[in-house]
Amino acid sequence: MPELTPNAFSGGEGFISRITSKISDGSEISVDDLGGLQQLLSRSASSELPTLDKDFLKRQIDEIQIVHHVGMVQNMLDPEFYVSSLNGRSLHFRDCNPTSNSASNDTGEDFSNLSERQPLFVVPIPFTAGWFKERSIVRGTSIERTLTAESMMASASRKRERETEQSKKSKRCSESAKEIVRMNDSDASKRAKSLKQSVKWWPAGCNGSDDSSSPVLAKFYYDEYMKADNRPTTLRLNDIVETIGVLSMNPWEAEFCTADSDFVFDSSPPPPSQLPRLHVLAYRTIDLDTLAHERVLNLTEMTPEMMGGTLDGGLKRSLAAQAIFLTILSKAERKDNLIHRLSTSAVGCASLKVSTTVDSKEVFQRLKNILHQSCPVVAALDLASKELHPFPAKLNGIIPATSWQLPSGSTLLIHAGDSMQDGLEELLTSHQIVYTFEGGVQIPFEADYSIIVISNNKTVKCSLQVYCDEEDLSRLEEEESRLRQALSACRTVGNVKLSPEVLERAQDDFLSQRSSARSNPKARMPHEDDFHRWLCLTRLQARSRRSEVATTEDWEQAVALDDAIWNSLN
Repeated sequence: MPELTPNAFSGGEGFISRITSKISDGSEISVDDLGGLQQLLSRSASSELPTLDKDFLKRQIDEIQIVHHVGMVQNMLDPEFYVSSLNGRSLHFRDCNPTSNSASNDTGEDFSNLSERQPLFVVPIPFTAGWFKERSIVRGTSIERTLTAESMMASASRKRERETEQSKKSKRCSESAKEIVRMNDSDASKRAKSLKQSVKWWPAGCNGSDDSSSPVLAKFYYDEYMKADNRPTTLRLNDIVETIGVLSMNPWEAEFCTADSDFVFDSSPPPPSQLPRLHVLAYRTIDLDTLAHERVLNLTEMTPEMMGGTLDGGLKRSLAAQAIFLTILSKAERKDNLIHRLSTSAVGCASLKVSTTVDSKEVFQRLKNILHQSCPVVAALDLASKELHPFPAKLNGIIPATSWQLPSGSTLLIHAGDSMQDGLEELLTSHQIVYTFEGGVQIPFEADYSIIVISNNKTVKCSLQVYCDEEDLSRLEEEESRLRQALSACRTVGNVKLSPEVLERAQDDFLSQRSSARSNPKARMPHEDDFHRWLCLTRLQARSRRSEVATTEDWEQAVALDDAIWNSLN
């Protein structure tokens, strides 16, 4: 996928001006116009446009402003019906005040031409690591600022300070909810309603997101996109999407949806002054791994050693470090369209249970620090604490912010302690999270995460298990400087194919071990789960050396690693 950096686009500035004029004049946006806007995204020339963020919203905004935005689809609202044309003027990709004189039907014009658009709530990517945020582009000038070596060192020294601040911001949702409960006097009811809305609709820094980014209520016109593309990609929950659209800050909508109005329901979005509306002209989905790799390339000069895996370095001397590294590399094998999994069993995904005699809270904190320096998105959940982490549920038309809702490719670190939260088993075994909708309907959604669980509870079952001690943590911390580069490079590898030689070798070894175990009661009898784990580790071994084809050497290393881990546990 092309990098999100400034590139030249022939006639880009004049093209955008022409689109802006058409929208202002009420002219129809043509198929060629939509195609040209899509090219802005595919050629990564969208940097000519201003980025919709908190800084931009503080400026004087033109009545018609085309902007650029990147975020995660967090909510899907009910479809909207709108009048697509009125008095000879097109109303696609713009708002129309239904109470204004221009919207009246006194002229006798046809007012029944209705079309449908899909509103999606797009939020800043949650739980982003500090290094992933620290990249800025000067829009419209083709100048990109990247971190120097000095600033990277300063960033590392401020790591704990950022994590403390991020932790405070991520708790703002729950703290605000507690504040609502404390408001008992009648004069506080309106303030409570406004605060309640702010909680539901993603306040700054919610769930560890970048507080300088802005959430938007993006309106997608799929019927219009079809005219330019016969098969537009319909967005799904948790997709990362880059958009070009028309920013709407109409004051009439602020009056119509004011938080103090008795007409407002719990599912009503805040006014545009709090939640900007974006009428999407063009969009594309973005792969988190590709985006992370591009940002790593911008932050550091990659050496050939950094481009490969780290299993030949210090991690080779630690079973736990190897297991953690391979688990972070895991990702679901997908079909040719790269949308649907090859199977519901999430082939290619791995979850790792980390057992330890060291204080589990300390292991959780140290792993959290390591992962935040290595992975772009890390959600660290302490289920052993009193803080609640409910699974996603749609209430009154929206899904409240939850720590489990992450983009594909995220890393999930869980401190389970001795507890086992309901629904966690399905996440660990099938990499699915059950979303609950109105009426109690439960639908499993893909959770293509790299999952690490810290627990000594025997009821916690993961695809992999390893013992971790102080020395293992030290190994990981020693390799911290290389982990980010190696992980970003290796995770860009897509599906890993198992060659016929590997499959034949796997079958022979599996049958041979079962035969040996029957004659030796002390030997381990391999079962179907073991076979799937060996194949998963084989794929991960191949990915660790950036190969899309696994070899018999990868199989041998996978089985040897699994045997070593099993022996260490027993």
